Amino acid sequence: MSESAPDETSIMAEFDAGVEEMGFNRYLNNFPLNLPGGMVRSFLEDELNGLDRPLVGSYPSSGGNEDLHSEKARTVTWREFFADVDSALGIDPADLQRLQRSVEMSIFAGEEHDALYRILESAYLRLRLLGYSHYDLTR
Repeated sequence: MSESAPDETSIMAEFDAGVEEMGFNRYLNNFPLNLPGGMVRSFLEDELNGLDRPLVGSYPSSGGNEDLHSEKARTVTWREFFADVDSALGIDPADLQRLQRSVEMSIFAGEEHDALYRILESAYLRLRLLGYSHYDLTR
């Protein structure tokens, strides 16, 4: 199966439509679990050789949706995937975690929310341009 690489314009149109329909948090679903300090990453870092297992076909289970993964995801380990995520974020992991805590503790949307939104949106776009599918990033 040959996948055509999506371009930035089509990815952003898909992203904007998804956010419009579902809201930012629902559209990105479990994407934050893959960020530094996220639950999936923490679990795999704690598990012996967890990071060196293939991204597709190992924990967390895809629940029979293996065909939704991109060709890119089929060729990397969790360690390589997390390295791509970190690179796409463009921010020091400690700074990102401080920003996330600040947003979690804030009742009202403000500058921190906007900054985190921009970082996650930009990282999502960069990862899609690398060849990851929406499903790879949000499952």
